[in-house]
Amino acid sequence: GIPDGCEPDCDGNGTADDCDPDCDVDGIPDACELVSCSGDRGCADCNENGVPDSCDIESGDSRDLNGDGVPDDCFLAIPTVSHWGLMIVALSLLILAKLRFGALAGSNQRRFR
Repeated sequence: GIPDGCEPDCDGNGTADDCDPDCDVDGIPDACELVSCSGDRGCADCNENGVPDSCDIESGDSRDLNGDGVPDDCFLAIPTVSHWGLMIVALSLLILAKLRFGALAGSNQRRFR
């Protein structure tokens, strides 16, 4: 219910902590756990849905195929250095192909005129 002077409301949302969502049932509301999280993977929220990653994985809302405690969808949303490297290589090859074949096509067109 609505907190009074005796009931804590750690996130200041006007609802007593014991009525706020607590997915891991540790007595700390999810919102407060996320605010106080300091690098602990158990309370991180990489997909920013307001639920600790550990609860997303446990409930099946997120997959963790490699078992590292970080939802797989968090990795897909963040390009890594290797993704950027592949993109640069692909773009470079496209540019080179355009320059090379574009120049050849242009020279062939001149020959047949």
